Amino acid sequence: LANSLAYTNTQVVGACMLSVAQKMRVSKEKLAFTVDCTAAPVASLLLVSTWIAYELQQIGDALALTTPPYTSATATDVFLKSVPYRFYSWFMLFFVVIMAISGRDWGPMYFAELKARKEGWEENKLVATGPSDSIEPVKAKAGIPKGRWWNGAIVPVLFL
Repeated sequence: LANSLAYTNTQVVGACMLSVAQKMRVSKEKLAFTVDCTAAPVASLLLVSTWIAYELQQIGDALALTTPPYTSATATDVFLKSVPYRFYSWFMLFFVVIMAISGRDWGPMYFAELKARKEGWEENKLVATGPSDSIEPVKAKAGIPKGRWWNGAIVPVLFL
């Protein structure tokens, strides 16, 4: 149950970003990779999530089974001390940020991006949506202000 609740974020963000990805000609592969590689690490690092509550319960149960108690640490202490060692989470967040800043794609995603930029995509398959003379990175339209990071970070946490 906790795992399905933690990945509800993936489903919601993926569905919300689908039309944006279509308009910006971002491949489904890149959208899926970006959503998955941010949702799982955030769910495992954010202190307020159902996944963390589940982890704390499991850690607490394991600590209660140790006889005699080998540590006086609480489940929260153990969890907080484990955060720096969550290498997958930290690496994937770093990798997605570097990929977004550099505009580079690797492996099969590179070819999926080329195809999406050339042909666009719709529903379950790639389809031609118009001619494309060159393949360039997606850039923001002129006159649109850049997003503010606190809109996506601080404001939602305050409303929790």
